[in-house]
Amino acid sequence: MNVAIFGDSFANGESDMSYHNAHFGLTQYLMDDGHFVINFSRQGNANNETTRDYAFNLRQNGHIKWDLAFVFQTEPVRQGNVWFRILQETNDITQVVEIMYKDFYSSLRDEQERYNVPIYLIGGTTDTLAPEEVEKFDLKCICQSLTNLVKTGFRTLLGCHGYVLI
Repeated sequence: MNVAIFGDSFANGESDMSYHNAHFGLTQYLMDDGHFVINFSRQGNANNETTRDYAFNLRQNGHIKWDLAFVFQTEPVRQGNVWFRILQETNDITQVVEIMYKDFYSSLRDEQERYNVPIYLIGGTTDTLAPEEVEKFDLKCICQSLTNLVKTGFRTLLGCHGYVLI
């Protein structure tokens, strides 16, 4: 399979705390399994930038028949100006994250339809919304919280389509 990966530093693997990765994470696992993989993620990426990267890189690499894309979600505060605007509009901090994630999922859905490359969403630095909420945007949520899965060993995370990551 031809796999594209997008997101922030969580999509890059494990840092050796210098300028190199000790392990390339999902990229490495997929390559070891014989898949062709390009990781387009960037440290510090915001969700809206990840959506732009998906569109730009799929357009620029149209000669590659992509089978799927993994997208790592990050925290919404990386889009500080949008975060504050929504907070001012709603005056309810609990609504800010949900509104921003739904905007992110809607944008991803639009690009997924444009390029016809299915997106598999992974909660990276933050959890995704409930998998059934993600599914409403025609995205596949395969891991609601990578942090919980890796750090706590919580191994019962079910994705939108019944995938279990263990």
